[in-house]
Amino acid sequence: MKLSYLSHAKIPSQKAHTVHIMKMCSAFAAEGVEVDLIAAKPAKKKLIKDPYDFYSVDPDFSIRGVRWFNSLPGKYYLFGLMSALKSIVLKGDFVYGRYLFGVWGAWLLGKEVVFEAHSDLFNRDSLHRKMAFQLIQSPRCRGIIVISKALKQAWIEQFPEVDGKIFTAQDGADPPDITPSISSPKTGTTVAYAGSMQPGKGMELIAELIPICPDINFVIAGGSDKEIESWKQKIGSQFNVDFKGFLPHSEVYNVLSDADILLAPYQERVEVGDEISRWMSPLKIFEYMAAKRPVICSDMPVLREILKDGKNSLLVPGNEPGKWKAAIEEFKDNQEKAEELATNAYNDFIEEYTWRSRARKILEFIS
Repeated sequence: MKLSYLSHAKIPSQKAHTVHIMKMCSAFAAEGVEVDLIAAKPAKKKLIKDPYDFYSVDPDFSIRGVRWFNSLPGKYYLFGLMSALKSIVLKGDFVYGRYLFGVWGAWLLGKEVVFEAHSDLFNRDSLHRKMAFQLIQSPRCRGIIVISKALKQAWIEQFPEVDGKIFTAQDGADPPDITPSISSPKTGTTVAYAGSMQPGKGMELIAELIPICPDINFVIAGGSDKEIESWKQKIGSQFNVDFKGFLPHSEVYNVLSDADILLAPYQERVEVGDEISRWMSPLKIFEYMAAKRPVICSDMPVLREILKDGKNSLLVPGNEPGKWKAAIEEFKDNQEKAEELATNAYNDFIEEYTWRSRARKILEFIS
C-alpha cells in the first residue's frame, strides 16, 4: 500500500502540528505503508536541520516539497491545487491529510482520500462546509478521522450521513527508548510544563503558581524569545523558574523525565487560530503519560476522554491556582499516590495511545 500524506506545514518548524504529521508518517511507514509526505517548502531556502533527526523519526518515508508563496493572494488555494497535483504524480493508492483544500483537490482530481479533522472547520465558512459535505457524500472518501469523541459528535450533528464513515483516533506519542522509572534522584520538587505559550495553553495559571509556590522549582520548555521575555516581565524576579525556550522535539523528553510533576493547565478558551478547547487531543498529555510522571491537568470534558481523576491523573479547575497548589502538594507529600497514578497513566498510554497503535487503528478502519 502506498499513500500520499498531504500537508501545508513547513517541515521542520516549531509548530506542534508538524510533530503530529511527522510522527504519523513514521507510524504509517512502520506499519508497512509506503509514505510520501507532501509538505510546503519556503520561498526562500533556509539552512535547517535534518528533519528526521529534528523529530526523532526514522527516515523511512519521503518528504516531497511543494513551493509555498508567502505573499501571493489565494496562496492556500494554490497550494491545495499544487499539492493535489503532486499526489497524482506520486501515484499513491490514496491521499491522507488534514489540509482540507489539498485533500478536496486530490478528490476532485479522482483520487481516493481520507480527511483528518482537528476542528469543526465546516463552521468557518460556506466553502469549507461545501468541501466537507462533498467528501462525506463521495464513495472515493474512505473516511473522516477525528481526534476526540466530542469532535465526532459535532460532525455527526452537522452531517448525520457521516455516521459510520467517521472514526475517532486520539493523538499519541512515542514510547520512551527505555521504560521510565518514577524515582527521581534530585532533592527538592521540580514541576515542568512543555508546550506553547499561546493563549489558553496554561502559562496564565503557571504565572500565578510560581510566586505562591516558592519551594517548588518550575521548568518551562517552549515559547519564542519574545513570549518568554513577556512572561518574565509579568512574573517578575522569581528565582524558582527556569525557562528553557523552544527545544527540538527530540529533547523535550529529557525535561519531562527530569521532573517530579507535570502540568497541563489549559484554560476555558484555547486559541490556536481556532478556538479548540471543545475538541482538542493535546500531544502534551500523551507525552506526559509516556514519561511516567504524575500529571495534573485542567478538568475539561474533552480531556476526560483520556484522563481520569484519581486514577491516572489529578484533574483541577483550570482557573483556580489555589487548587493547583494543593494538587502539587498532594503529589509532593504522597509519593505512593504519585507513583500509582503515573504508572496507571503510563500503562494506559502503552495500551492505547502510541503513534503505531493510532496508525494501525486508522488503517484498519479505512481498508
